[in-house]
Amino acid sequence: MIARALAIVHTCMYDAWAAYDEQAVGTQLHDALRCPLASPAQQERVNVAFVDKSLPGSPIGVSGQVSLREATMGNQVESSWIERVVAKNISRKPILMFVVSLTLIGRHNRGALRGPGDGPTYVLSDDRFFAKTLIQPDESLVLRDTKPEEGEVECCINPLEKGSDPRAEFRVRFAQFADGSSFGDREEAKDELAVRATIVSGLRKLFQSYSERGEQGFLTELERNSPWSATVPFADLRATYKETGVGAAIARAQQILSVAENHEASIRGPDAR
Repeated sequence: MIARALAIVHTCMYDAWAAYDEQAVGTQLHDALRCPLASPAQQERVNVAFVDKSLPGSPIGVSGQVSLREATMGNQVESSWIERVVAKNISRKPILMFVVSLTLIGRHNRGALRGPGDGPTYVLSDDRFFAKTLIQPDESLVLRDTKPEEGEVECCINPLEKGSDPRAEFRVRFAQFADGSSFGDREEAKDELAVRATIVSGLRKLFQSYSERGEQGFLTELERNSPWSATVPFADLRATYKETGVGAAIARAQQILSVAENHEASIRGPDAR
């Protein structure tokens, strides 16, 4: 009798839960009680406030619009985020590189722990070390521009508990100006700075091979898998070689390295700190 009573209780618990799961099937009524996922029309859309968590004096401002679509089904929540985020250089100096983050926090946040309905944290960077054009004062650029997507279903929430207001937290982690001065913690940009150094090293190896063995040495180095093979400048040189030949690739490599060395000289100038 005890075993039967426990079986009844556990079966009821399972069948009640199965109604809110996409794949589970109830033991008695099978999927007849399953709650369908909310359609986009049934989802509530909420405009999300930007919260700038940057330190005072940040050289980058943020604007745009973030919205959250959300629907609750029992103890599950289906949510999707739509973002259009624009950054603007609000300083008086050209910016050479920046690293920022955007954290999307939903209605069921659990403090330091990710809650159901929370979006990801995006770490976004832009390094112009190998480009002639810098991010000039008052210049704006789009960081995120997403379209509505199918919602993600997550468990578990208390459907009777009132959720908090969702928010989008923006933070400037590091910015480097063309004159070498900076804002924020340089450690936040260690990956980007390491990639920069790897590319410069790769370019110099190209020209070392070129000086020793001519065009064949340049091509051998260009076709070799190396630490900078996955970078944009390397892909640029490969494409230039395939489209217009080795001479054009050498000229393009000289141009990229020259731009980088000019930026490097500016960073090391008397105003750098």
